[in-house]
Amino acid sequence: MYRPVTRSLWSITVFVCLCLGGCDSLSPVSPQTPLTLPPELSIEEHALKSMPPVDESRTFVPVEGTQDEILSKHQDERSKRFSDHPLPPEPTISLGGNKLTAATNETNGQVSVQVSRNGAPIYTVQVGDSSTTASLRGLWADDNHWILEVAHAARKFSLSNEIDFDVWGKVIQDGISLNKQHGYQEAFGFQLMKGKSFYFFKKRGQLGISYNGVTIPLGYTQVPHYRCCSAAALNPRSAENMVAFFAQRGGTWYYVEIGVFE
Repeated sequence: MYRPVTRSLWSITVFVCLCLGGCDSLSPVSPQTPLTLPPELSIEEHALKSMPPVDESRTFVPVEGTQDEILSKHQDERSKRFSDHPLPPEPTISLGGNKLTAATNETNGQVSVQVSRNGAPIYTVQVGDSSTTASLRGLWADDNHWILEVAHAARKFSLSNEIDFDVWGKVIQDGISLNKQHGYQEAFGFQLMKGKSFYFFKKRGQLGISYNGVTIPLGYTQVPHYRCCSAAALNPRSAENMVAFFAQRGGTWYYVEIGVFE
């Protein structure tokens, strides 16, 4: 099913169909807590008939309509996409007349990320074990603040003694962890969307988004991210004014586009 988000002034209620296909009856996702959205932000969900794609094609089969119909709607906005690998080894931003740089350091398999101002270190965060996931995810200037996203990795061993990693994201503003400040289990996918801060967060096992300081719980149980190789096909794809991603709520997978659309 196609699940657009409708809104009245600043308040919206997100709806889901009670059946798959030809639904005439709608009920709120969370009747007790209607969602609040800034008026310029749109969320469009498209329920899928099966699991999300498993390869680089990102081919999906929606319950309603076709993939081509869905993708054509915001094709121009998606084309304003950031690079898959936008970060130089040491991303640099300008803030308040100063130059801020972030860099990754590794010692004995332990990784840290450091932020420097005009060459002088001002903040260091430990991000765990060295892994195939890039620890430094980005550095941004947002108004008078600097924002850092890092991926923390913890090595684990399977019963067959194979090495794997638990990886989770952290978003840090001016040296303060938003994970700790807001009680997030994870925060990831930071970007400036139409010049305003946007990121995903996980709290109490469910995922939502934050946009320009407004917290919007969406009830997702999974949003694939930080994946590598062929599995990276499921990672969110960011553009200047939007992000496209796959998400699971309950037993249903969705293709979702969130953005500030003209």
